[in-house]
Amino acid sequence: MDVDSVNKIPRNASIVFHVSAIITLSVFSLYRIGIGDYKHAGFFSLAITPLLFSLLREWQYKANVLQKQITLIMVSIAICYSCLYLGYKGLIYLFPTIFIYFFLFNIKQALLLSILYALFGLGFALNIESTPVIARYSIAIIDCIVFGALFSHIINKQKNALFYLAHTDELTGIYNRKRLKPSLNNAIESKIKHQTKTSLLLLDLDHFKQINDTHGHITGIVCYVR
Repeated sequence: MDVDSVNKIPRNASIVFHVSAIITLSVFSLYRIGIGDYKHAGFFSLAITPLLFSLLREWQYKANVLQKQITLIMVSIAICYSCLYLGYKGLIYLFPTIFIYFFLFNIKQALLLSILYALFGLGFALNIESTPVIARYSIAIIDCIVFGALFSHIINKQKNALFYLAHTDELTGIYNRKRLKPSLNNAIESKIKHQTKTSLLLLDLDHFKQINDTHGHITGIVCYVR
């Protein structure tokens, strides 16, 4: 397992995200149908389509980050559209989706995209909402972006620290067997695919067990590294 694998959203959590978004948009569409607003109901029904496709890919273990990113952007476009005609009723949905950007993109990309997303949503909402209302929502949305960035930064630091502890020998600081295995697999694949020269050095110290038995394993490790 590498850092990229650690940073991926767990499959079960991703499925919950998809199902929650689909239910939310479905309820919203049904409400619009109930009040006779078929135009917006149809638009939000179309927005459910990429979510269903993405959920199916996730369910079949075929999902990838790019597909999820595109799906999130498409849903964000639908929400911005709702802000244009529904005002604050559409702005409400900016809050949960902003946090998802920090799960699917690195922190710099998430900051840029979430800020653009917020600017478009707030700007479109000005079509029917007063400036004071937009100002109040702006403050809350800015808080969401800041908190999302902080949480993302903290979680990434914790993930990297856990990855280091899991793949590094505490005493010597060198990679352990868990970290060595993917490196060996990559070297073998590169050898087969590109015919690159590959070498593996093995050290076998005679009577090394006697050092461990006599002086302890910690002394043995230090002697081995030196």
